[in-house]
Amino acid sequence: SQPEAARMRLQKAITKDPEDVQAYEILTRSFLLEENLTDAVASLVRTIQLVPHHYDARMQLAELLDKQGQSQAASDLYLGLINELSSIDHPKVKSFLIKANSKLAWILATSLDEKIREPVRSLELAQHAADLSSPPEALTLSVLAAAHAVNEQFDKAVEHAGQALSLAQETGDPSLADRIRKQVEAYRLGQLYLENRPATLDTTIQSP
Repeated sequence: SQPEAARMRLQKAITKDPEDVQAYEILTRSFLLEENLTDAVASLVRTIQLVPHHYDARMQLAELLDKQGQSQAASDLYLGLINELSSIDHPKVKSFLIKANSKLAWILATSLDEKIREPVRSLELAQHAADLSSPPEALTLSVLAAAHAVNEQFDKAVEHAGQALSLAQETGDPSLADRIRKQVEAYRLGQLYLENRPATLDTTIQSP
């Protein structure tokens, strides 16, 4: 098939030049298109080994690990990004910071594992992401709502989740709106919105 032929060409390029970062980037995209997360993770790890400051790859890897239930490894990657980028003043870096703060805050607020949940830290991160976002975004507000909820501040959680829902509906993001709607329902009942992240053995790695 064409994807297999393209991948073979990429593998040949990598065999010829094991430090061909662009080949690894394309290879990662092809694995993701096929939903082959195991090989996508391995390809991202190699990309980061070659280019430690490849922030796109590090963010992508953290997201994949979180999807695979490796919340601690994902959290470590997000925290590393936050620590490295906080002192850099650049528009693209700011977007990375917003995303990394939001993603880490979400894990710390919504994990089913109580050992991973950190209410106070989650709220600090979520508030920082919201402060950096101008104008406010549905995603960051929904994370801020989750952080307030895990701190048992359900009135504020309902308020921010309601604002997030309105923004998600205005921007035409039905999947995000559906999730936020579930948040609103939970918070009105004084309950947390928690996410199940089933761990898979075949993607367990050490953070690069």
